[in-house]
Amino acid sequence: LQLQRVTGKLVGMDVDENAIQQYISLTKDEMVFNGDIIVEYPLPVIEFKPELILLSEVLEHLPEPYRAIEVLHKSFPAGTNVLVTVPNYAALDNLAASLNNTESVHQHHHWYFSPYTLRRLLDDKRFGLVQLHFGMYYQPNSNINFVLQSYPFNGDCIIALFTIKKTEDHV
Repeated sequence: LQLQRVTGKLVGMDVDENAIQQYISLTKDEMVFNGDIIVEYPLPVIEFKPELILLSEVLEHLPEPYRAIEVLHKSFPAGTNVLVTVPNYAALDNLAASLNNTESVHQHHHWYFSPYTLRRLLDDKRFGLVQLHFGMYYQPNSNINFVLQSYPFNGDCIIALFTIKKTEDHV
């Protein structure tokens, strides 16, 4: 709903049909479709021709994220922007957990990401990297930890903007 306030056109999709129906009943927004990004995007989403695809906090949940990237690249034209956010393997809470011989991993996550592994997944033959940043999960009215201000590489998440590239080898 917050995205609807700042964009003229918006379409969504989810793999959970019940969640979609609940969303539609609460918002009356019917521009959301059922689909699995490791199989294919629904035709209405492809025909929507989005300028920007939000792939936010999704890849770490997929057993085979490479399949989702293949389908994404195949489904949308060159010049489509893709904003990806993933948890950062070097986040301070992960490092702190390692000092206690444990790991700080969400039970539904399959992967850790670093800038390097994210670039391996969204390779430079099919995706141009536009920007890469580190972010923190925090409440808007709270102070960001001083250490994170000094060492942003240890932020909670990686935020990267890519653009889809097409070559004869990858059309």
